[in-house]
Amino acid sequence: GQRDQTDLLIGLQYSYELFPSFSAFTRERSKEKRFNQELRLVSQHDGPFSWIGGLYYNTLKGNGNSREFTPGYSQYLLGTGASGVWRPDDLEYYSEGQTELDEQAVYAELSYDLTEKWQVTVGARYYEYDLRTQDATDLPLLYTTIVGDRGPNDILLDYEFGGQKDDGSLFKFNTSYQFTDDVMMFATVSEGFRIGNSNGVPLCDPSTGGQQNVCAQPAEFEYFADSTTNYEIGIRTQWFDRRLTLNGSVYYVEWNDPQLATQTAVGNTPIV
Repeated sequence: GQRDQTDLLIGLQYSYELFPSFSAFTRERSKEKRFNQELRLVSQHDGPFSWIGGLYYNTLKGNGNSREFTPGYSQYLLGTGASGVWRPDDLEYYSEGQTELDEQAVYAELSYDLTEKWQVTVGARYYEYDLRTQDATDLPLLYTTIVGDRGPNDILLDYEFGGQKDDGSLFKFNTSYQFTDDVMMFATVSEGFRIGNSNGVPLCDPSTGGQQNVCAQPAEFEYFADSTTNYEIGIRTQWFDRRLTLNGSVYYVEWNDPQLATQTAVGNTPIV
């Protein structure tokens, strides 16, 4: 991927705007390998009972990097008296990270026909996951051209290791009633969740006195799973010898700890 970063960096008010020809762009590369497997059993016998059971497994390994370039900026800094050396690639920011995830679950669902027209379904799912991350960032142009303590092509990475483990259970309840061949009403209550992750930004170092260009506060370093409880009531109808279909639903969702896009307080780096 590639995206323009000019306005973002100028908005940081780090004096980029003093370079009349300033521009910036980011190039990103990532690679992901995922394996999913699910075993699902569904009953086929006659009778008021029916059931579904299953096992789920997911594993993920991924890595990627992001390079932010500011063409001509290194030479401009040297012309204004910077004490370092020219950095030919004008690499202003670099980050890379690796992720490993293992996730598994077991689930079951049981349905029962109370009458020919009325059915009830209950289900449950138990899950657990283990997430491991390592991330690092560097500001090569700063340390090469401005500070002057590195060579023209150096990149130094100090990895932050993170991750999280979690487990839990989810439930589902559904009931429906077939008033006629053409009118059915239903109600459902269910739960759901999404896995958290690292934001790929290193923690701010208190010893710097807030002088870092890009870093994450403790609450910005990673985000955790969010969850929902969902309620729905609906109707399915057909009219005029099934030439017209009218369906409708009313739903309400309780969303706990929602995962929202924002940015770090230091450096305006996108995070969740």
